[in-house]
Amino acid sequence: MRDFAPVAPVNSSDLIMVVHPSVPAKDLKEFMALLKAKPGELNYASSGPGTPYHMAGELFKAMSGTNIVHVPASRQRATRAPPCIGGHVQMMIDAITTMAPTVQAGQVRALGTTGQQALVACCPTCRPSPKPALPGYEATIWLGIMAPAGTPQADRRQAQCRDQQGPGAART
Repeated sequence: MRDFAPVAPVNSSDLIMVVHPSVPAKDLKEFMALLKAKPGELNYASSGPGTPYHMAGELFKAMSGTNIVHVPASRQRATRAPPCIGGHVQMMIDAITTMAPTVQAGQVRALGTTGQQALVACCPTCRPSPKPALPGYEATIWLGIMAPAGTPQADRRQAQCRDQQGPGAART
């Protein structure tokens, strides 16, 4: 990360955790209880190792104290229907914009979002709760334009970002 400097943000989004309709858990608390009752027996999909969706799943595992197995989707499968829709895995974390139509169609059930953004209107049953099931869990995806460190405009933008973050903000 020291080799690159931010130039401009492009997009950011909270993520959504969905389960296949066959999963008996109706909310995140019930899902965590199910995972604890069946350690290592349930799976979750991501678009591949090291992706934001994989990292969000691993963060969920670590913070919830559960054991759910990561199943990276192949490139061919990633371009078709997500594995959770087909029932190949029980859970998936993906961008809200990608999964909202599948939630609305009843192909998957939303358990919650991974950030601060309220879930899109297609899922009225997934409202933020005053008492979260997993306090402190937050994962988002962001995309931006980066340039090699030392690029004049990039260095100016990086300094602006540091100034906006304030003292004590993590530096990369």
